[in-house]
Amino acid sequence: MKIISYKSLPINIVKSIEENTDKIKPKSCFQNAFYGSASDYRVNYVLGMAYIPLSKYDKVFLPIEHAWNEYDGKYFDLTSEIIFKDLAHFSRFEEIERLTHEELFDYLTQSKGVTPDLFHYKKYRTNKINTMA
Repeated sequence: MKIISYKSLPINIVKSIEENTDKIKPKSCFQNAFYGSASDYRVNYVLGMAYIPLSKYDKVFLPIEHAWNEYDGKYFDLTSEIIFKDLAHFSRFEEIERLTHEELFDYLTQSKGVTPDLFHYKKYRTNKINTMA
């Protein structure tokens, strides 16, 4: 999956995101991706793994849990772009879960405002499925 600059999205999305860029913080990818999704109901919240090269000469990568956004098939990562100022900070991304705006806010209502990571979202989804059965 290719990560693009959020600035290449439609101008109304860019303007909405830029209203929240002052809230983007280091080591806060889940919260940062939330701000991306909160900017427009068409922006999805993506959970997965990002891979950081351990050195520029090595082909060994450190996988970390990460959150970023998707809009109309285009992926963008506010943490990489605004904090690291480097769209290539992570060498690759692997999507595991994608939440629509509605799914994200449903989760936030149930979790009392805590943005989802993979473990907690999977647990939430499993509990939700079990209560529906």
